Amino acid sequence: PHTPLFRSFPTSFKLPATAKGASYSQLADLQWIALPFSFKFLIAPFVDAYYIKAIGKRKTYVCLVLISMGVMSLYFSYKVEGYLDRIKIDGTWNLFLLPFVMCTQLIFLDVATDAWSLTLVDEEYYGYARSTKLIGQILGAVFSYNIFIILNSKDFCNKYLRSSLYPRPFGMITSQDLCFILGLTFLLIGILILIFKEE
Repeated sequence: PHTPLFRSFPTSFKLPATAKGASYSQLADLQWIALPFSFKFLIAPFVDAYYIKAIGKRKTYVCLVLISMGVMSLYFSYKVEGYLDRIKIDGTWNLFLLPFVMCTQLIFLDVATDAWSLTLVDEEYYGYARSTKLIGQILGAVFSYNIFIILNSKDFCNKYLRSSLYPRPFGMITSQDLCFILGLTFLLIGILILIFKEE
């Protein structure tokens, strides 16, 4: 679920940013977050050559990137609402920087998981490994964009999910909630793989 998450991040935050008064040019600036994926081919040799032997060749990047992204997402969860509130004054730089760094890390994670999946399964099941990853990426995109946008909309939530007697000025899931949930998920998965999975 990691790759579409940050490829769809700029799109996921367009509606909350628009609601806070972001201009079209500011929204376009957020599209640069996914730029590092254009250079994924440069990272693969690095991942093969440099790793921590005590952890493992692929596990080094899988665990360290997940844990790092978990910490960054938790930090970002406490800042994102303030960044959105000040987007007209401060611009998109604050919303851009940390997700750009995280997207850059995702290149390492993507390369490592592709390579590791080939060693985890028997040769006859290689197709299933790729299919499983693809399903995870699609589910990640659906949850981080489609479901988030719906549950982030105060109008949708007040009309369809809440009692008309108790409308609220915000959706059921805020941008802060999304980043916090993802941060905990990344951190937990990274730690569990580090402790329990042998390469």
